[in-house]
Amino acid sequence: DLQKLANFAYIQITNKLKTALMNFSLLMYSLCSFPDGSGQAVNGRGPSIKSAWGTDNLSSGNIAVPYASQPIMEFHQSNNIIHYHHQPTTEPDEPFYYSGQFSGRNAALNVGCLYNVFPTTPGAVGGSGGPQAYNDSENNSVWTGFNTTYLELLNQLASAPPANILQIQIGIENAQVGMQLAVLEALNNSAELTSESYSIWVARADIIFSQY
Repeated sequence: DLQKLANFAYIQITNKLKTALMNFSLLMYSLCSFPDGSGQAVNGRGPSIKSAWGTDNLSSGNIAVPYASQPIMEFHQSNNIIHYHHQPTTEPDEPFYYSGQFSGRNAALNVGCLYNVFPTTPGAVGGSGGPQAYNDSENNSVWTGFNTTYLELLNQLASAPPANILQIQIGIENAQVGMQLAVLEALNNSAELTSESYSIWVARADIIFSQY
């Protein structure tokens, strides 16, 4: 189900952060985005939201415009979610107001984000550089790499001390997102797949849905 698949794993919105996350079933998060001016950055409920948006060393890149608007990030009936924002030393308040399962932590500015809504240079987010040719062999290698990491971390989780559980869980989620994106990439290019390869990717999609 390509429509269902298109809704999962990763939300990257170049012109607004507000997302309708109601009742989605697979891991989701948002990077390099900014609100649409409504005052509500994220609002929803669901069981499987990515536990960390960003890292201790690098913020998510989600920003409040203007900073003082402090849009609301709230999510309910889910796991706890840490949003790593960037709070300049000149600002007394956090850029977002957190509610429900959301909490915020300060992290370094994410300089890799591009917020130009209509860029004309190749490679920019949302730009007109043209699609790259799909390479199924490379994409399969990407999936395999993430799957190997996923299985290794699952094995570590079984005997991990309490202090390490959160970081291992975040690593597991990152690997899951990577596998999900590889599946989405493959099925979005289904016309380029052999019948055998298509069957493999569909089976991987079925496994993803069975996990939630």
